[in-house]
Amino acid sequence: MSKNNEFVAMQEQVIAKPPRTLNYEFLQPLAAAPVIGLIKFVGSKKYPRLNWVLYGTTVGCAFLHGAYLLNKSYGNIESSNFGNK
Repeated sequence: MSKNNEFVAMQEQVIAKPPRTLNYEFLQPLAAAPVIGLIKFVGSKKYPRLNWVLYGTTVGCAFLHGAYLLNKSYGNIESSNFGNK
């Protein structure tokens, strides 16, 4: 209640949430999962060494990206639009 016992509209008391937007950083697994599957089967007979190098690099990059997102979400990495309080 206000000091003057006046009616205060609910719209003035509640702060509206900002509109939800799509966070493109979390869409990376949707792109990496089919690529990892294709790397294992395409070219495995003709280029076995290149296949394993490419597979390992892709899996390593996926882990690094996940570690980056976890550190960013816990506030260890500063960003202007994510995780700041």
